[in-house]
Amino acid sequence: KAAAADPTRENPWYRLAQINFGQQNYGRAIVDAQEVLQRNPSDSNAESILTVAGLRVAVQALGRLHDESNQQGPAHVEAEKLAAKMRETLGQSVLVPPEAK
Repeated sequence: KAAAADPTRENPWYRLAQINFGQQNYGRAIVDAQEVLQRNPSDSNAESILTVAGLRVAVQALGRLHDESNQQGPAHVEAEKLAAKMRETLGQSVLVPPEAK
């Protein structure tokens, strides 16, 4: 209601992003965080929600992709490119370290 009452304020959108993120509704959290960033492009909290929610959506999609039979299809090729870009951006040779034994 607060976001509808005064859509120019960023705080209601940020609160919605937090709530949706906490409820694992990552798609909605992304949209709400983008609303915050339209109002305040330097909001690091909204940027964090946007980034982590986006990565969680990506991980969910990769889980589904892993189950597909066509391991060389276009989705896999694109996923490999994106993973390489993420490793480069994060400065890591692997995205998920192996589990300690």
